[in-house]
Amino acid sequence: MMCPMEGRHDPRHRTSHLDPMAGRHRGPGRRASARKEGVTLREEIVVIGAGPAGVAAAVQLRRYGHDPLLFERAEPGGLVRTAWRVDNYPGFPEGIDGPELAGRIAAALERWDVRLLREEVQLVDLAGERGPIVLTAGDHDVEAGVVVLATGTVPVPFSCPGLDDIPPERVHRDILRLRGLRGATVAIVGAGDAALDHAMALSEGNRVIVLDRSGLGRAIAALREAARGRGTVEIMGPAVVRECRWEGDRAILLTGGAYPAEFAADHIVIAVGRRPATDLLGPRLLACREGLEDKGLLYMVGDVARGHHRQTAIAAGDGLLAAMRVHERSIGGEG
Repeated sequence: MMCPMEGRHDPRHRTSHLDPMAGRHRGPGRRASARKEGVTLREEIVVIGAGPAGVAAAVQLRRYGHDPLLFERAEPGGLVRTAWRVDNYPGFPEGIDGPELAGRIAAALERWDVRLLREEVQLVDLAGERGPIVLTAGDHDVEAGVVVLATGTVPVPFSCPGLDDIPPERVHRDILRLRGLRGATVAIVGAGDAALDHAMALSEGNRVIVLDRSGLGRAIAALREAARGRGTVEIMGPAVVRECRWEGDRAILLTGGAYPAEFAADHIVIAVGRRPATDLLGPRLLACREGLEDKGLLYMVGDVARGHHRQTAIAAGDGLLAAMRVHERSIGGEG
């Protein structure tokens, strides 16, 4: 198929049907809102995702004098909001709690007056064989000159017999709804970095059972040592969850393999891995992805592009680099 030809654009000049002054409020950034439904809005630079990568890109673009539109379906901060502690982010030698760091990341949007639209982007695709890039979000479409995709990751699917019989409010793919939980037993399926980080975050006031499928302890040493030193965290493995059932007001997890047992829990957290959040990318864009990236029309930054190298500092650096390249192209450089 034909792919878009490189067009000279200047991201400093925005043509949009979004009201940049609409909905000023207390909180991160400027809340953008559409004047009309069902129309195509036009933006020179769109950033999708307000985690560390997306926020870093949007803030740096504002520093250059651009006015990007940032989409975020939930709260700014990304998965950092779920972290127990971030120990390897420069500037915090003693580490920093995930929610606190997420709050600081979000505060940068307000500091730099970034336009923020609280909408989920359902589709990013080319309008035709030669473009332009168009986003579908809510009741309107947005035509974008440049897209910075910072959508992060989504959980890898997990299923076992009986899991669908557990009340959905007791099965979690992250721990946002469990913040502040006390006096409960939580079973975590998985034993990687995310699983043990969740275990540490939930260990105060709760009993946490980590079901390690392989028994190899794949989390980094610092997390393994922290979890093993916390009296309320138990790591069991190899323990492969074969079946679940609901009894009374608790979930029963049956494990097989080398560690056959039954575990009762008030909540189940599934943490068996994550994959790039690219389901929103349409077929025409996917077919032209490499060309769009080469021409500086599409940038994929942070966890969505980094495979298993998922770190807050890497994501922020990715977003910063993308913003610099967008700006360089806007003034005639190579980017």
